[in-house]
Amino acid sequence: INSQGSVSTDLAFPFQPPPPTADPNGGHSIFLDLVPNNVFNALASGQTIQVLLFCLLFGLAMGKIPQPSSLSLSQALNAVYRACTVLTNWFVWGLPFATFVLIADQTASTGTKPLMLMGGYLLVMGLSCLTFLAGAFAIIAIRSRRSYWATIKTLQPLLMVAITTRSTVASLPWVINLLSERLRFNLVVVELLVPLQAALLRTGPALVYTSGALFIAQLYGHQLAIPDLMLVGVVSALLALTTGGMGSLLILSQMSIVCGYLKLPFEAAFALFVAVDAAVDTLMTLSSVSTVAASTAMIAPSHRETVQSAETVAQDLEAEPAR
Repeated sequence: INSQGSVSTDLAFPFQPPPPTADPNGGHSIFLDLVPNNVFNALASGQTIQVLLFCLLFGLAMGKIPQPSSLSLSQALNAVYRACTVLTNWFVWGLPFATFVLIADQTASTGTKPLMLMGGYLLVMGLSCLTFLAGAFAIIAIRSRRSYWATIKTLQPLLMVAITTRSTVASLPWVINLLSERLRFNLVVVELLVPLQAALLRTGPALVYTSGALFIAQLYGHQLAIPDLMLVGVVSALLALTTGGMGSLLILSQMSIVCGYLKLPFEAAFALFVAVDAAVDTLMTLSSVSTVAASTAMIAPSHRETVQSAETVAQDLEAEPAR
């Protein structure tokens, strides 16, 4: 009892923990999180899974509308999409200068000491990103039947957009445009696969988690056995699937989950990762975009394959009456 003059207060502090509150949605909360409450908010925050689900449901609903009505809406949306692509194409010319400004600002604010401390990690990330890019270019060159250097030159605008924006979602229109118009892959298949694979093939975050865990283990002198390496790979791949719509700093903070399985401290190393966030985010975006483009090129039929298949069907139809 707290007494001051004629006023007294009875203070009681419960020493028992409050009863746990049950989740009103139970196990269905994971599935409910996939449904966007506001699709425009999901677009602004980069919730890829929610936007993808809305697009699929909207497309199914469009298929139930009579064709004359749905065709006009499809043409209007296609016109908006192409106008945005042309507008972005105009800004591509200024992207090298913008990239230089971003790198200069990052270096001036952090200094060169964090870059020297994280030099080994950035080197591993850079070599891994170059490996993904080289493999992606080779797959696209084989599928499009072009030379390797011609493929690199064709995909150069996509690389500039990925480096400058550091956003996989912002690079998707360029992936669709380059694969369908310049490399002549089937437009319908490309437009279906690119957003789907961008949500499922999270190569960049998986690469960050794997290389980051190995870097922290080496930093603290922690030896990793083969089971530990396998655990890092599996956990990183599964954890990368949950990074849709997350910012780069939030993606980096989830590395603590991988380090927790290995019983490694992460809080002290997190400041070093934040200091080189711009470079890591750029390499992460390049890895994800190149994987999406290469996997789409592996699945989508090219223009030559589509023509050959149409000719084969026509020949079979012509040969049927003779039988």
